[in-house]
Amino acid sequence: MKNDGSPVTVFSSAVRNLLRIVDFLPRATRWGWSPMLVDKKHRRLGDLLAGTVLVRDEQIDLSRYEQVTTTMAVNQWELATSYLSRFDQFEPAAAGAAGDEAGREAGAHPSPTASAIELRDAIAAHLKGP
Repeated sequence: MKNDGSPVTVFSSAVRNLLRIVDFLPRATRWGWSPMLVDKKHRRLGDLLAGTVLVRDEQIDLSRYEQVTTTMAVNQWELATSYLSRFDQFEPAAAGAAGDEAGREAGAHPSPTASAIELRDAIAAHLKGP
């Protein structure tokens, strides 16, 4: 988008992309990236001369983290849910070893002699909560 919020024109797009060459020339590289160090919006030389700014518009789905309890850290919950979603892809021995680690991290405490399926079920039950 242009600095004023309007759509990029063909001319400004051409200027921006032609000056991208400066970013890759061995002796001119510093001219391409040095403006990023002093510009508040961290724009490249091509963006400054073309009057454009890069805007990233992406949606990140955070709904899967709504179930995280206060007693379980996000990374522990992520490990446990990742294990459950990939359970069918594991070899039996790997499913047991990964289940031990995922269960330990998530705070699920199945018996030490539990099978991989029992580990999976214990972790799933623990994530659902009381």
